[in-house]
Amino acid sequence: MEKDTESRFFRIDDKNSKTFVLDIADAWWSRKYEYEWAKQFCEKNDVVLDAASGVHHPFKYLLAKNCKEVIASDSDKNILSKKAIISKTKDILKTNIDEKFLEDFKNLSYVHSPLEKMPFDDKKFDKIFCISVLEHTPRTIVDIFDEFNRILKDDGMLVLTFDFPHIIPKQLEQIIDVKGFECVGDSNFEIPLHPLRQGALFCFRMLLKKKGEDK
Repeated sequence: MEKDTESRFFRIDDKNSKTFVLDIADAWWSRKYEYEWAKQFCEKNDVVLDAASGVHHPFKYLLAKNCKEVIASDSDKNILSKKAIISKTKDILKTNIDEKFLEDFKNLSYVHSPLEKMPFDDKKFDKIFCISVLEHTPRTIVDIFDEFNRILKDDGMLVLTFDFPHIIPKQLEQIIDVKGFECVGDSNFEIPLHPLRQGALFCFRMLLKKKGEDK
């Protein structure tokens, strides 16, 4: 099936789902759209990074079910604690997981690290997923993209979503251009007629590659 590579605002008629190994929280207004779009880029032979994965967010488990190797990194030190992962997941997602659940994902490992300085080898990852993160890191975006460029393979892809207007897509495009990235497919920065939104917040998706690399 052809992948939907266009970088644009999410619309309310976009495909979405509530379950990604675990059911997501009802309060996560955009995640059922973001995860559903992002999951199409999982490939069985990929080594991938779930960048700023969150301690209790389930997308890392979906990646682990569909990719060769997954690393979930986060600046919260609780990412290294099975007890904390279980406790926060039970509390926020209202689901009953245990250590056996975590042990089933043999290809998933955890790293405590900020995005702007990550402990990974150059050109390690086939894909980097960074879902609803950049709006929380406006002062370090330039450094983060330096790291993404360093650790992503030359033919790899960067799968991003973020909140607008905390991050302005047209302004971000200028940063990614300087940092050696470009959109994989078409891009459209206009807010659509029926956008996905919560109050004044809209959600944007962006699929990137290193410049000069065909997809």
